[in-house]
Amino acid sequence: MKTRPWPLVVLAIIQVLTPIFNVLFNAWVLGVSPSVVLTWMFQRPWIEIFQTLALMPIAGYAVFRMKKWSYPVFFGAIFWSMLANLQHWQYVTSQMPSWAFLFVYGCDILLVSYFLLPAVRATYFDPRVRWWESKPRYELKLEVRAELSQNEVFEGVILNVSEGGAFVHFDRKLAVGDIVNLRFEIIHQEFMIPGKVVYARAESGQDPFYGVQFIHSKATVRRFQNLVRGLKALGFQDRSSLKPWFRDLQDWLVQLFKTGRGWIPELQYRKKG
Repeated sequence: MKTRPWPLVVLAIIQVLTPIFNVLFNAWVLGVSPSVVLTWMFQRPWIEIFQTLALMPIAGYAVFRMKKWSYPVFFGAIFWSMLANLQHWQYVTSQMPSWAFLFVYGCDILLVSYFLLPAVRATYFDPRVRWWESKPRYELKLEVRAELSQNEVFEGVILNVSEGGAFVHFDRKLAVGDIVNLRFEIIHQEFMIPGKVVYARAESGQDPFYGVQFIHSKATVRRFQNLVRGLKALGFQDRSSLKPWFRDLQDWLVQLFKTGRGWIPELQYRKKG
């Protein structure tokens, strides 16, 4: 399963649940029941109710979506909340100890600092990083005929294919940027499509593997959409679903507690197509 970076998913969940934490925290600090805190909250003006109950869930949703618009929405919500707290400093500190207010404010500052880290910024602004948005890639082993020019024809094997590209093993070297015409047959249909070599991977003692991004026309887009639907219906294995989300979460937690690493997203550049 293609999961988003777990540290950001966890932080998004925390933001969504912040109103509940706020109610419980205030109840504990003030020594009253949560229902009393909620009653007090709903007696405030509507804008303060929105700030208390809706602002952080909006920030959490933005964090989880991990789009370019998420960044300004998240920072807007955080700074709105911090400004509102500053404006009500005297009122808030009259209701609870100053240390509690400073603790909450310090958490906001840490959160802002975290989202300014380069690896976190890249998750939102570099589309190559968003591996969870890549198209399903179906595993198979398929002979392919490739042509660089009329005089350069060679054979290869497609190891997985998606709507937008293929992972191919050729017995000759290609350069990133080369355009190859691919011809192969699958599910009793012949496909011919040009593609651009977008990455290469060589292993010791073996011929290189290549990622080829298809150069689509309107007609080939429809054909390959139908192809991947057919592969899914026939039960071909989607490489992105090899590991269930709960196993991926378990691996992240094990790494976090054993090594201390994992709170900063480890960037994986998705394959095109």
